[in-house]
Amino acid sequence: MSNIVKLNMDNGVPMIDFYIWDRNKSIYRNTLAVLDTGASVTTISKDLLMALGYDADASSTKRKISTASGLEDVAEVMVHKIRLGNVVFSDVIIHGHTFPPMNYSSAVVGMNVLKYFDIKLSFTANEALFERL
Repeated sequence: MSNIVKLNMDNGVPMIDFYIWDRNKSIYRNTLAVLDTGASVTTISKDLLMALGYDADASSTKRKISTASGLEDVAEVMVHKIRLGNVVFSDVIIHGHTFPPMNYSSAVVGMNVLKYFDIKLSFTANEALFERL
């Protein structure tokens, strides 16, 4: 199964629309997310998670991750559903983390999701083709 997703390069970083299940309203909410093959785990801002009904601060599982600003503590949170294009993943473990105030996105799609696709990026067409493995 393949699907084409609009690629946003406005800030020089490949970003896509990424859909996260809102536990409060039982609908998907979209956010702009960075495609990051250097990130092991998908990370979503703690503020966005809280707005969608997930409390990262209440998580009993914490991990240390290496970021551009050094080692950081993050919370592991199980998100009920996420959607990338027309592919839905259920019960996905993600990291909840504080994003800098001037950040262009509120999520990073990491390898725990990207590894399930062959991905072709077309910078001239501003498209990302995701083919499910």
